[in-house]
Amino acid sequence: MSLPLPQLDDRDFAALVEEALARARQSCPDWTDMSPADPGRALIEAFAHLTDVMIFRLNRLPRKLYVAFLNLLGGELRPPSAATAMLEFRREEGEADLAPAAVTIPAGTRIGGRGEGAPVFVTLEQAVLAADAPSVSVRAIHAAWVEGELLSEGVEGPGAVLALAQGPVIAPLPYESGILLGVEESAGGRPMRRFGGRDFALWPGLETPFELFSDGPGFYCARAAGRIFLPRAAPGSAGVPPRDAQIRAWYLTGGGAAGNVAAGTLSDLRDPLPGLTVRNPERAAGGRDAEPLEAALERIPREVFSDRRAVTARDFEAIATGEGGVARAQARTGVQLWAHAEPGTVELLLVPEPAPGQSDAVGRRAGIEPLQTEELRGRIARLIAARKPLGVTVNVAWARLKPLSIRVDVEIEPDAPEDAVLRRIEARLDRLISPFRDWPPGRPIRPADVYGTVLAEPGVRSARSVVFEVAEAPDTDVRDAVPDPHQPRTWFAAAGDAIFRSLNDGASWESVARQEGCPAVAMRPHPTRPGLVAAVWAEGGNHTEDGARLAVSFDCGETWQRDAIRFDSWIYDLAWLGRASDPVLLIATRSGLYTWQLRSEALQRRLPVAAGVDAVGAYAVLATETALGRPVVVLATREQRGVWISYDPLEPGSFVATGLEGSDIRVLDAADLAGGRYIWAGARATGGSAGEGAFRLTLPERPQDLDAWQPLRAHWRGGSCLGFAFLGSRAYAGSFDAGVLEADLAADPLSWTAPEVDIGLPFRSRENLFEPVAALAARAAGPGGPELMMAAGPRGLYARGEGGGPFAATSPTLFENEVRLPAPWLFASEPHRIRVIGSDDTP
Repeated sequence: MSLPLPQLDDRDFAALVEEALARARQSCPDWTDMSPADPGRALIEAFAHLTDVMIFRLNRLPRKLYVAFLNLLGGELRPPSAATAMLEFRREEGEADLAPAAVTIPAGTRIGGRGEGAPVFVTLEQAVLAADAPSVSVRAIHAAWVEGELLSEGVEGPGAVLALAQGPVIAPLPYESGILLGVEESAGGRPMRRFGGRDFALWPGLETPFELFSDGPGFYCARAAGRIFLPRAAPGSAGVPPRDAQIRAWYLTGGGAAGNVAAGTLSDLRDPLPGLTVRNPERAAGGRDAEPLEAALERIPREVFSDRRAVTARDFEAIATGEGGVARAQARTGVQLWAHAEPGTVELLLVPEPAPGQSDAVGRRAGIEPLQTEELRGRIARLIAARKPLGVTVNVAWARLKPLSIRVDVEIEPDAPEDAVLRRIEARLDRLISPFRDWPPGRPIRPADVYGTVLAEPGVRSARSVVFEVAEAPDTDVRDAVPDPHQPRTWFAAAGDAIFRSLNDGASWESVARQEGCPAVAMRPHPTRPGLVAAVWAEGGNHTEDGARLAVSFDCGETWQRDAIRFDSWIYDLAWLGRASDPVLLIATRSGLYTWQLRSEALQRRLPVAAGVDAVGAYAVLATETALGRPVVVLATREQRGVWISYDPLEPGSFVATGLEGSDIRVLDAADLAGGRYIWAGARATGGSAGEGAFRLTLPERPQDLDAWQPLRAHWRGGSCLGFAFLGSRAYAGSFDAGVLEADLAADPLSWTAPEVDIGLPFRSRENLFEPVAALAARAAGPGGPELMMAAGPRGLYARGEGGGPFAATSPTLFENEVRLPAPWLFASEPHRIRVIGSDDTP
């Protein structure tokens, strides 16, 4: 607020005493002894004290008026929110073996936890467990349903205020208002309810008290206060109940944070249902205690400007955090974050509230993930959907968390209790990066943050040797790495059983997809459709017997289709074909070439290539275009059956052989040079030989103009060629034995140059100098970021920036300077390692 609040009386105790003494000197000149020992002085000081207290209370009058004005604006305390849970009803063991009958589960069935004082939930709708169904799921809420409470036998006139005996009423849910008001009426056009042999018309609830100034029927419920306000309508109008009519209420009361119980807690049927058992598979979420006055005084002025609609980022965040179960929320326009986002899209990321008894300082991922229930996320999404502007799309999701552990050495004062100090330091470190607190999304953490936190603990003399450890990174067994052609500074990597993504050119890597126990093989972003990415996992290590799984993301890896598509055959490579509006995925497998159309979401039949070729399958597939834009597909077949090309890719029988029979081609790529386009092929070497290196083919506009492959083996000493990258007039090849080799595309003949020993790639042995480069990718300088090359292999990812120079590891798990975060992410604590050392740095 920019307006200063005045002190109605700014005199203090000393000023009051001095003013009284001055008055006494004027009125009683004979009083000369005004020392503190004089009884008259003591009396003056007593009155000054009483007056000072009275002035203090007088100066609090503006606060009282502030609260009164907020009341005039319609401000009120938020009522408690009730936790919700999906309950699973099953037949008891032994019942399923009999001839089962359908079982009806009435609305209002009560289910609680074991033990006295456990929260009790009630079902919100009737459900039927069918005779042939093993289970049925029902939504339940932590509240008690009050049936037909009598509020009045008749009101005297307009504007009546009625009190609920069992208030407060819980906050409304998107699918349940929580209160109904019935006015006795013999007939009417409104919904009716019968209770106690009488008919009651259900009056509509009003959103704000300002709607009470109308002549129509309706009511406003001050839920936290447990009071009902009727319209201030004209006498005799429809908004005034008949004089002797009964008024009754049906409402839900209860709620609170105590309802956020763990999964499996709700198993006690308070209303017996013979032959059935019940449990909650997921944690109950969304419960919150009634709002305290201090919080309301801070919130209500903001809501005055929001008009209960979500327009600004603060509006979206306030609506989300105002609902029980959400501790923090962050709203951004989609185009701020993603290249694939449509204009008018809002990304709303949520952090759940800590569980009952869990400190908000302890932000461990294992404790946070159970709180991120789909029930609560959907509840927030429905609430936002009711208040968002027309034409705006809101994506509500849980904030992504990056687990982080901190190592630090501390020297403790000799007389300090070591165990207690260490516990407090760990709590401080948890609190420092807790997602429940105020750590900004995307902000990196540095040693200075840790030193300031640790040294603030009494009993700590010094701190040193801060090291950060992230829980997961593509630091071993990386099989593929590709840049995203649309999202700036974004890369994908396949390592272990996970797909990793970096939104900051490898400064940090986060796992975005995982298939437990299945090695991640490759991923391919669509070249023209932002956000579309395909990824493949192998179901084992045996190329001849094991299958594969394929998954697709439409939002740059943020979410993936729920169920991966399974193949009975090993998948070696992927390529996107077609326009962004109708993309087709080409899949090279051990059993042939397949296509998968996203529009139909169905696996198509195998695309025939040629007799004798389809049965052996393919190692690599490349989708590209000629210089004039004609689509072309190139296929490297298995068992050295050569490379095939099609200028009508989806037409059976359109492939023609281009040569290279007898060469074991495993890699395909395309590059432009001097206005023309060339296809590159990398060959595998056997028996420890230097290998054939690479081949190049000019790509004409017509298949009949195809020429022969040009061998590029001059000075090749790398063994198998495993990947290509192109930057300007330079070509780079990842090899099995010699790291990354380089060649000048303009040279004739083209000749390879092996890297120097200090290139920065990990060493392997004296005979095979460098570890294999399983994949190589590069991004030219442009809107997507500066020039960057990535080499992937058994020991992680290595990057080289603009201007060449040595490679540097870019996917470690240990950091000494800082740990970076992508913009929307937050840290989550893992157990920290705090070591006590002496003044001489020894443990």
